[in-house]
Amino acid sequence: MVRLAGQRADCGSTEGGGGRAGCDNPGMTGRGRFGWSGMLPLLAIGLAVCLGSAARAEHGMYEPRFREGRPGDVLVAGTPGLLRGHVHAYVDLVEASFDLGLGAAHEQELRDALEASFTRWNSNDKLAFLELVTPIVGLREKGRAGDLAGLESGQRAFCIALDRRIQAAPREEPYELVTQALERGQRALWKGVPAIRASAAEAWLEATLMLVGLGRNETYEPTPGQREALTRQLDLELHGQPEAVRERLRHFHRTWSLVKSRWDAALPTRRYLLRWEAVRLLARAMPRERVFEPKVGPEPTDYVREASVVAGRMGAYDAWSNLARQPLPTLEAFVKGLELAEPAPKHMLLIR
Repeated sequence: MVRLAGQRADCGSTEGGGGRAGCDNPGMTGRGRFGWSGMLPLLAIGLAVCLGSAARAEHGMYEPRFREGRPGDVLVAGTPGLLRGHVHAYVDLVEASFDLGLGAAHEQELRDALEASFTRWNSNDKLAFLELVTPIVGLREKGRAGDLAGLESGQRAFCIALDRRIQAAPREEPYELVTQALERGQRALWKGVPAIRASAAEAWLEATLMLVGLGRNETYEPTPGQREALTRQLDLELHGQPEAVRERLRHFHRTWSLVKSRWDAALPTRRYLLRWEAVRLLARAMPRERVFEPKVGPEPTDYVREASVVAGRMGAYDAWSNLARQPLPTLEAFVKGLELAEPAPKHMLLIR
């Protein structure tokens, strides 16, 4: 689940009331236009690595987090115990083996359920679960060595073993949630050629929310009504996108997994590149009369200043809606900001 630091009040808060124009009306998007002009100035990448958490905290910077802690952290003590790495492995194996993205809320629900269930399982159940996830290290080694057949065979073995556990205990929450995720994620949410499944669509919405947060330097969490409205609208808005673009969206759950992994591992210099890409993207996504060119600079205060201008010129919902409707410049911001290879690896275990 995304953990946010340096959060600030935002018009997209679910706590009601005011906010900037357009944020609370999903029917009014203030749709803008996009343009793209080259790479960011080199001075933006000259930031010192020493601009770490202290600088970010000092300047109140939006800081998403996708995985916290260390794999060796003990979540449930005992013999055997449950480590954070075991939970990571379960999530990664589920997503990779079934080629889906769980989504932040559903992933956190699965993690919480696994920790709670492991606490009450007997020793045999605990050992059986650990045997289920332990092969992940070997599977990644096979994949990185080029043995993709061995990697795929191992993933099939995981699917078979997991299915047996689901059949044996269908109401056990860590397994029931996987069944629900499969049913939910495989549904074609955005019709067209090719159709875009729910797991990829949800990943797209989460990714564009991240860019909105970086471009405005503040947390934005849409209301359920806003999220539902935009999801419906995108079924129509994205229908006319070229097949090649829709193909990239069809597999976007893979790209989103890569984005999250790269962001968590990135040094401050790399993160600043994506921050500025997001600022420039939003500055060009505004209605024509509000479009502007940000003044890119090397200091955190430069970024905070320009992101504040962006936030003052267009509401958070409008920004999110505009990015989600324009896949190509939005995808390009991720590619440039994090130097992503496209397409993302088909075998998702090779992403982390």
